[in-house]
Amino acid sequence: MTLNTYYQTTVSDVGSAAQQASQDLEAQQNLQDQLDAQWSQISGVSLDEELVHMLTFQRAFEASSKVVVMADELMQTILTLKR
Repeated sequence: MTLNTYYQTTVSDVGSAAQQASQDLEAQQNLQDQLDAQWSQISGVSLDEELVHMLTFQRAFEASSKVVVMADELMQTILTLKR
């Protein structure tokens, strides 16, 4: 085997190995995506839905706290007027 033939064989082997590694990576990424989708279906938790619920509850809490503050100010005003 000549040096040129050895070089060509080595380059070809490295190219084949790189192509196989790329295909293996793509297959593993597809498998990971499928597993993630199955996990989401099994767990029943949608992060988007949970975020919407959290924001809704946050807005309700803010509104409730404004009502409490306003009631407190109203009571303070009534007590001040009575004096």
